[in-house]
Amino acid sequence: MTDKAKIITIYGTAAVVAVAVIGTSMWIRNQRKEMFGRKPQVVDVGKEEPGVLRELEGDLTVTNQAGEEVKISDLDGKVWVVNQFFANCPVCLKQNSGDLIALYKEFGSNPDFQMVSISVDPERDTVEFLADYATAVGADAKNWWFVRGEKEKVYRFLTEQMKYAAVVERPEADGAQRFAHDFGIQVYGRGRRLVRQRDLVSAMSFGEDYHAQSLKELKERIALRLEEPLPPRGEDAVESGE
Repeated sequence: MTDKAKIITIYGTAAVVAVAVIGTSMWIRNQRKEMFGRKPQVVDVGKEEPGVLRELEGDLTVTNQAGEEVKISDLDGKVWVVNQFFANCPVCLKQNSGDLIALYKEFGSNPDFQMVSISVDPERDTVEFLADYATAVGADAKNWWFVRGEKEKVYRFLTEQMKYAAVVERPEADGAQRFAHDFGIQVYGRGRRLVRQRDLVSAMSFGEDYHAQSLKELKERIALRLEEPLPPRGEDAVESGE
């Protein structure tokens, strides 16, 4: 089966997942609690919080779907959104072709906006496969990177820098069951400052209204950061939550 045929198959599977996702999202949330030992971040929707939650200190070099070597530090002047995925996961594809596409359509025309989807399965997600995947979801490499890198370095950056839950790999499993990973979507302001994180997959288990509110909060924070640059490094990072 060609890479393009695989993408079509995965995309078809996502349509089935779209029907079942509300019923299965509770199971996903419970599995993540058991594996990662913490509640999904979405439980704090509406909670007042500092404008800046955390600042990335390190950097990560990866390769995007166009075969270009890129760095997280290349995004320092932008407002950007990041998530994890792997191509054989239909839940990931639903998120990329649903919630992420919604953000992309709303902000993608802004030259200061960027999206990054990091593969947790770089051995199978080759550059060629990522290129077909990006085409399937309508992503342009100029403002939505689908990236792969050295697995150990990527995993370390995700957990130590971005504070995501650790990726769990099940070598004996196939397809969507091979990896358990964090579904959180992070929003960074200029200067690699984390300003919002929401798990929209788990949010579905609380109902469509809750999910819609979570997505709305992400959009509001992105819009705010696109309008106003964050203060220079060295100044007080705690702002109002508005």
